[in-house]
Parts: sequence; C-alpha cells; structure tokens
Amino acid sequence: MNVQDRRRLLGPPNAKPIAFSPSIGERNVSETKESKNLEQQVTFNTGLIENCNGSSLVEVIDPKLSRHQTSLITSVYGPRAIKGSFTSQANMTIQLKNGSVEKYNTSELKEISTFLTGVFNSVVNLSRYP
Repeated sequence: MNVQDRRRLLGPPNAKPIAFSPSIGERNVSETKESKNLEQQVTFNTGLIENCNGSSLVEVIDPKLSRHQTSLITSVYGPRAIKGSFTSQANMTIQLKNGSVEKYNTSELKEISTFLTGVFNSVVNLSRYP
C-alpha cells in the first residue's frame, strides 16, 4: 500500500529527480595518485559498505615508512526520520569513531565533529530539504 506522508513538503512542481551514473557499487572506482614532493600513494575506493547510501575509503601510504598507513572510511546514511515532532528543515549530524590503531579522546572527536558539521552546514542549504 503506497501512502503519501502529508506532513512532508513536496518540492517545487518543476523539480527534476536526481539522475545518478551507473551504480557505484558495481563499478568500484580505484584511482591512484602519486605526489612528487611527498612520494605518497593515495588510493580511493567507493561502494565498500553494503548497508548505507554511500561509502568511500581513502588510504594514504608512505613508502618511506613501510608500516605507516592512514585510512579514512566514510559512510552516508539517510535521509532518516528525526525523533520527536515534525520539522520542515533537514538536520545534519556527523559522528566520528576511533579506529583500531590510534585512539583519540572523546573531546577531540567532538571538537572535530562540531567543526565538520559547521563546514557542511555552510555548504549544504538544509532549508531546501524537507
């Protein structure tokens, strides 16, 4: 049964649906770039996490230090319903978690999360998303 949520604001009548390129999960993009000055190898992979709307993995490997590697895994989930009453504006949250090797204290993670939320809030116009 297809029931429309009447509390949601529908977009403008002339809005066009988002058209994506072929499925990112099927075409696993892997690019390698080398910096001449730093001699580091950077690898980008997408579509690694199955149960999210989007994911990416960025790895930086320093050949001089064979054991040093930096990995950043990101995932996007949403849109999700906000608990409580209905709001007509979107909300963005960023959560950071420790990896298995390096441990950062909770206050550092909250500070970085607040900074990134401010950066993304200035770039994304949340009032346009119901």
